[in-house]
Amino acid sequence: MKDTFYDKMPTVDQFNSYLDYCKKEEEEANKNTEQRMENYFNCLDDYSWGGLCDQASSQIRSLRRYLANNLATQLEEGAFKETFKLSILQDLEGNTVSTKIVKGKFGPCWIIKVSEYNANFVSVAKKADTYAKKGYKVVTREVSVEYYYTAGLSRNGKIIPISRILSDTILDYIADVQKTDIPKEIFFAQ
Repeated sequence: MKDTFYDKMPTVDQFNSYLDYCKKEEEEANKNTEQRMENYFNCLDDYSWGGLCDQASSQIRSLRRYLANNLATQLEEGAFKETFKLSILQDLEGNTVSTKIVKGKFGPCWIIKVSEYNANFVSVAKKADTYAKKGYKVVTREVSVEYYYTAGLSRNGKIIPISRILSDTILDYIADVQKTDIPKEIFFAQ
């Protein structure tokens, strides 16, 4: 099977053209901000500097700077690689029972779906012996992901990285911190 991950990645020219665009937009935004600030301090208008319009402009500029910095880093280093550790609750035979920790009435607990409308809860423990007494064990799922950011925005103006899973292994130990929240890099991985 052909790996299409790098086919989707923008070319160096596309990266550079977006970085040039960001630089021009930043210069234009700086000019506009200075003009609005000058109008405000010279009492030409009372609403142009520091208002909602200015705050929205500031958020867009911040997002653009963030993306431009990521793109510049990618030009130098290539795609980002990261490893995430997630916890999985298994029975003693090694079958996955739950992959989700929720906040329960008495603290964090694993939710085990029994049927469509019923669930059991097992409190999160710090020791393997505590789980063993209940007939369970917790293992760590280690997922390595490679991802990059594209020169543009997606999904309601939020930056979503294009990513792929490099490895996904189950390790037979309990991590220091048990967590099951899936990072967006894994969630959107192809």
